[in-house]
Amino acid sequence: MHSSFIVLAGAPLSAADAMGALEYLGLAPDMDPDADPAPPVVRIVVPTDPARDLAGTCRAGHEGSGILDAARRAFTSVGCLVDVAECTQSPLDAVRRHLADGCRSQAVVLFSDGAGGAQAADEWAHELEDDLDAAVLHLQPRPVPAGGRR
Repeated sequence: MHSSFIVLAGAPLSAADAMGALEYLGLAPDMDPDADPAPPVVRIVVPTDPARDLAGTCRAGHEGSGILDAARRAFTSVGCLVDVAECTQSPLDAVRRHLADGCRSQAVVLFSDGAGGAQAADEWAHELEDDLDAAVLHLQPRPVPAGGRR
């Protein structure tokens, strides 16, 4: 049976970010030779306004639809099956729904760019963990070099 998890993304992601999440979750393809060969299933949730909807952990100016497209590409490129990808004004409600719908790992990977400071974002992730009654892993996307490509 495949493993599944939820990504709550408030900033654009790259394939390296997606692979980092898989490694933290113990789902990277090369980590366990006895692992299930089925690809991990990911449900991606992106707020329409990350700066507002993720408790100030993301900078203003990120467009939800652009983040969604980047996250979908990133996780697909590392071998994940994207089951759901949605941009919503109620991201935490969507995450709760996906957890209730049978997210196998009960894990949420929160990607924020740390606009309010890394410590504040980590503290909010801990609060979110208690609120959702799920494991929440807070990661920051790798910085984009001056040329615009990662």
